[in-house]
Amino acid sequence: MELIVGAIRGRDDGPVSALELERLAVLEDVWFSRLVGWTGGLLTPEMVVGQVARAARLLYGEDGDA
Repeated sequence: MELIVGAIRGRDDGPVSALELERLAVLEDVWFSRLVGWTGGLLTPEMVVGQVARAARLLYGEDGDA
C-alpha cells in the first residue's frame, strides 16, 4: 500500500496516513468491482479505466491534492 500511495502522492512524504489508507481501500474496491464487470462481459476495458479514473478524481481531487 505504501508503494501505491507514494505513486499517488508523486513523492515520499513519510508514513501513510489513516485517511490515505481509507481512500486507497475505496479505490481498490472500485477497481475490483470493475474488473469483475469486465470479466463478466458487462464492461469494456475502456469503461473500467474511465470508471476507476473517475473514482480517483472524486477521492483525490483533479490534481491529487484532496
